[in-house]
Amino acid sequence: KGQECACFYDKKTQHVISSKLFLYEEGFVADFPELQSSGEYFISKAPVILWRLMKDHSDKEKKPLPDSINNIIKKLKDDDNAVLVLFKLKQF
Repeated sequence: KGQECACFYDKKTQHVISSKLFLYEEGFVADFPELQSSGEYFISKAPVILWRLMKDHSDKEKKPLPDSINNIIKKLKDDDNAVLVLFKLKQF
């Protein structure tokens, strides 16, 4: 009650899937606040703590993150603003 979630239409099963969390290939689950969409793309912001948790999970599970993600994490300071994130879901 009172929580927002994202809804996706699965073309294969013709079902609507609702979720507040996103699971990455690396096995990390993220909760994006204020998720918006534009066409096929989703837009949100990822606070510094989310990036830190992603890195910690990657290190713990010995599943390296892509260099592009690691470069973002290395540059972040604790008092930085959230990072604007633009992504597209793989077809499911």
